[in-house]
Amino acid sequence: MVESLQKELAPFGIKSIIFNPGHFRTKIISPENVKYEIDPIDAYAEINKAVMAGGAARDGNQPGDPSKAVERMIDVVRGEGMAAGKDLPKMLPLGSDAMAVIKKKCLETLEICKEWEAVVNSTDF
Repeated sequence: MVESLQKELAPFGIKSIIFNPGHFRTKIISPENVKYEIDPIDAYAEINKAVMAGGAARDGNQPGDPSKAVERMIDVVRGEGMAAGKDLPKMLPLGSDAMAVIKKKCLETLEICKEWEAVVNSTDF
């Protein structure tokens, strides 16, 4: 949907970008901000515990610096600083952890394409 929107807006000189941020050291996952509503389904008990423990463990340990993230976003949108001379991408991960997740997903997708290429291509006329 976003890529379609970007193509529709381009003739009007309007650009857009999706930033995919990783984990940044903010208070968004701090215990005072996160309120868990425990699912009453017993099958989710272990998952609920893991999610709560994971959030608590990450709080204050996120690798990203939020001030740097904002600076980079401004640079990218304005085409200045570290983004000078570069075309605005459709999507941009922010943070080393986001980059790692996206690279992994892309490699997995390429492997699926490779393994299933015959099936995928078998649907053409």
